[in-house]
Formats: sequence, structure tokens, C-alpha cells
Amino acid sequence: MARIDFTPNETTTTVKSSYDPLPDGEYEARIIESQLRDNKAGTGNYLQFTWEIVGGAHGGRRVWDRITHKHKNEQAMQIGSETLSKLCRACGKPGRVDYTEELHDIPVMLALKVRSEDGYPDSNEVVAYKAAASGEGQEAPYNDDDIRF
Repeated sequence: MARIDFTPNETTTTVKSSYDPLPDGEYEARIIESQLRDNKAGTGNYLQFTWEIVGGAHGGRRVWDRITHKHKNEQAMQIGSETLSKLCRACGKPGRVDYTEELHDIPVMLALKVRSEDGYPDSNEVVAYKAAASGEGQEAPYNDDDIRF
């Protein structure tokens, strides 16, 4: 056991810790974690990405993003493939990507929206990706057609 002689009330906390969703807008972020998970219905799986906001007032905050990977519904598969393609291109990976780790730590501009659903707390939804000006990615402009619902 280590003796630390510390009184938390004597220290001013400057780190903001909020679970409120970030306001709608564009944020520079990087993927720090990725997993392949089965969906609850057992009809397929999805990629879950953990994004970390880089710099600014919200630096260090995290946002989660899910992209359908395999699904028995063809339309869900098509939307998932298109979304993953946009993410890969924004990361500067227009060719084959074998592992999600290849997308980690690459600055990308995320377009975030606050998502409100009855019975659930508000959360962020990633609606588009584009290459960050400081990043390795290629320009992947987005428009209203890129917004997923």
C-alpha cells in the first residue's frame, strides 16, 4: 500500500468530464479502437469504432461509430459497404484494407449530429467523414447524400 497524503477538495479540477453529446459540427478525430461485434438479432455483425476528438475545446472526448459489416439484408450490407468505403478513403486508404487497425491514428474530419430517440438519452452520430487537412487521407467531400439515417 502506498501512502499518498492527498485531499481531493484541495485541488481544482480543470478537466471537463461530460457525457453530453458534442454539438452538431465537424471535428478532427482519430480511431483509437475498433472491434467486430455480432448484432443483437444474430443476423450479422458490425464494426464498432472508438474515435477520439483531437484538440480544441472537446479534445480527448470520445465518440462511437458503428458500421454494418455483414448482414442478411442486402440493403444494410450495401449501406455498410458504402460507409466503410467513405471512411477508408478519408483515411487515405483507397485500396485493400485487411485489418481495422490500418485505420487507427489517422486524422479524419467527422461530421457529427446529435441523435435523439424516444426512450434513449441523446447521443452523437457520425454522419460523414472527410480527410483532415493535416492528415494522410485523400479528400472525400461529403454532402447531404452522405448522411445516414
